[in-house]
Amino acid sequence: MELVLVINVGSTSLKWRWFTDESEGRSGSVSFDGKNSGEVPAEILREVTEETEVIVLHRIVHGGMEFREVTELTLEVVERLWALVKLAPLHQPPALRLVTKLQQLRPKWRHYGVFDTAFHATLPESRYLYPLPLPISRSLHIRRYGFHGISHGSVAKKISEFQPEATRVVSVHLGGGGSVCGLQEFKSVYVSMGLTPEEGLIMATRSGTIPAGVVLALLRNGYSVEDVESVLNRKSGLAGLAGTGDLARLLARNDESARLAIAMYVERAAAEIAKAVVALGGLDALVFTGKIGWRSEVIRQKVLQKLRIFGFQNAPGKLVRPGVRVQQDGSKSTVWALEPDEEKEMYALYRRKLFF
Repeated sequence: MELVLVINVGSTSLKWRWFTDESEGRSGSVSFDGKNSGEVPAEILREVTEETEVIVLHRIVHGGMEFREVTELTLEVVERLWALVKLAPLHQPPALRLVTKLQQLRPKWRHYGVFDTAFHATLPESRYLYPLPLPISRSLHIRRYGFHGISHGSVAKKISEFQPEATRVVSVHLGGGGSVCGLQEFKSVYVSMGLTPEEGLIMATRSGTIPAGVVLALLRNGYSVEDVESVLNRKSGLAGLAGTGDLARLLARNDESARLAIAMYVERAAAEIAKAVVALGGLDALVFTGKIGWRSEVIRQKVLQKLRIFGFQNAPGKLVRPGVRVQQDGSKSTVWALEPDEEKEMYALYRRKLFF
């Protein structure tokens, strides 16, 4: 019986779950800051003896152009993944630090990377290229990679079971980060995130899409490249507008900056959903996922109000786990709130690699 440990490292937290080919085992999570990211939770090490053989699956946010399949994390592979840190500075470092630490602590365990970018390998060229001179794009590998692929993949699998006739699906992942993915026949053909994860939606601390002129203005006014990176990734978004990236706190407040931040957040989300609908040529199902997307009825309704042009009306839906169809009214499209299961999706991708 093969024992598999799935580790999902985010920018501020780490989740894990144990699997065998027969069942799911215990799970856990911890929060961290920049000082202790990369540390291995003691609960993981206590779960089995040092001699136990374990397969470890790590969520790696950025696989670049090279890593699109579940890949064993040899020392050489890890080194190549470090080269992508500047493209995903919030997620890549803690994940890779944990890989190295766990390899040192449990040298008999085998480690594999499961890549967020891999799900978007099906993007057509017209959607992954930027309108730069082609020689520059191709020589520097500047292209849209897309992220949250494991979450969107989990949603694609669930909606294919709940509404198999839906061939045009928009998956909206709203959490600390956020992205919109257009699914044609349950494959990614549009994604709001691009070369890096800060493109697209307004997020907790990331700016989302801003004009290149803004970046140039910062550089011309004395900001270094590192300063700009910090501003866009750590000091912008909801936190930059209203002092906190915690959307629940902003919804509880009733001041001008909180209202402004929420209004901008909702409008950007609706605009990105509309762009995905255009890319798909229509819409059969709209799926809200991620911690905010599937839990916050308030945010869902605010976004749907902005999408009235598609026929959506206010339709309060009582949220029931693991998923619920929250609306089917004047619109021809259904609306779902689904909890993503990234750990289970990572395990499924590993099993598919094993047998296919």
